[in-house]
Amino acid sequence: GKTPRVFRDPKHFLANRLEAMLKKDRDYEAFSKRLGQVRSALQQTELAHFTPPPFKTKARFMNLQPTIRWAARVLWHLNHPDSATCRSVSRQRLEEKLGWLHDFADSIARWQACQDVISATLTFLNQRGLFRGVVAAYRKVIAGLATDAASQHLVSAMTTLLRDYSRTLRPCECVPLSTEILESGFALYKQLEQQHS
Repeated sequence: GKTPRVFRDPKHFLANRLEAMLKKDRDYEAFSKRLGQVRSALQQTELAHFTPPPFKTKARFMNLQPTIRWAARVLWHLNHPDSATCRSVSRQRLEEKLGWLHDFADSIARWQACQDVISATLTFLNQRGLFRGVVAAYRKVIAGLATDAASQHLVSAMTTLLRDYSRTLRPCECVPLSTEILESGFALYKQLEQQHS
């Protein structure tokens, strides 16, 4: 029989690349430490609405987006103290509890660029799948999103992977490159199954 072709799931591929980069990033290590301390410092206070989302340890590099979005949003409020959200809290308290984010502003922008690349890549591949002209189409979609070395590295790695995969396709062949529909099916099955064996 024919040998089946194996394509890596792009979500896991990109999460692994991101993990490899962030594990070498001292700023990310320091940021993670501070993040762990800030949740308990904000809950049950007038700053509770600035509490970061739960930081998942399981598959955390696949679930980093809410944390990065939170950090970018809080930084915006720190830089715009007249915003409606900040009116109910004192500027001093806000800076005291969350001012440390200023030190990570450049890194947060860099991590956000990586997240933007990952989101755009996954949306594109979930919609279009794998086909012969995938690299050229991907480059158009991703143009302008990779704004620094880290996000450009992700685009480069993904481009190489897509180029290698597309060479194995027949001229008019199109292959899905996402396991999300399967994962949704399993989740629905588990929900229906509940406590039943």
